[in-house]
Amino acid sequence: TNQVRIKHGSAPVVENEALDRGAAVRAKEIYTKFSHERPDGSNFSTAYYDAGAGNILGENITTGNTPKRAVYLWENSRGHLVAMIDKEATHIGVGVYKNFWVQIFAKNPGQKYTLTVYANGGTFPSKGGAERFEMRVPARADVKLSTIDIPEKEGSNFIGWTEIDDTFNIESGLTDLDAIKSGIETHMYDNKTLKANWTDTSDSSDSSD
Repeated sequence: TNQVRIKHGSAPVVENEALDRGAAVRAKEIYTKFSHERPDGSNFSTAYYDAGAGNILGENITTGNTPKRAVYLWENSRGHLVAMIDKEATHIGVGVYKNFWVQIFAKNPGQKYTLTVYANGGTFPSKGGAERFEMRVPARADVKLSTIDIPEKEGSNFIGWTEIDDTFNIESGLTDLDAIKSGIETHMYDNKTLKANWTDTSDSSDSSD
């Protein structure tokens, strides 16, 4: 692959363990479903984010008896070649399962962003009563809000999260419980804070503190 990249004026890429882990998962998946869509219907990139890699770029998949044959097929397919020589790419991961080959490219896959989860006057019983906790998330990954622990606050009902961009201090509108349950995600393009919103238990309105 690096020989192909150099031939086309792109810098060599370095193998990355997290990308390799994701590619190993994807190789088994394409054996049963030969597609960039995963068997559960999600995008291929989620396999690499789940493996701990960030900033995912292009994925190539093929079948072949040898790695040389796989690279030959990719180089001679315009769309696959574009992914292979992407100048943004710094790292590569490779996976193989029963002659099904996967290669994945990323830019600085070790980059992480911090998601701070703030109870805003409440606490997280699951975190020993802490008012806030942090999650380190691969850059550009999506986090389902339904996977985030819900805080508790005496005399109040939790009604949802407000999302804050920590760099620019930009605050989004309320993401309510219905949206959370529907599977809505936050995209980690920067450090972010999720701030809990509450209503008093005696108040039937949905206004936050």
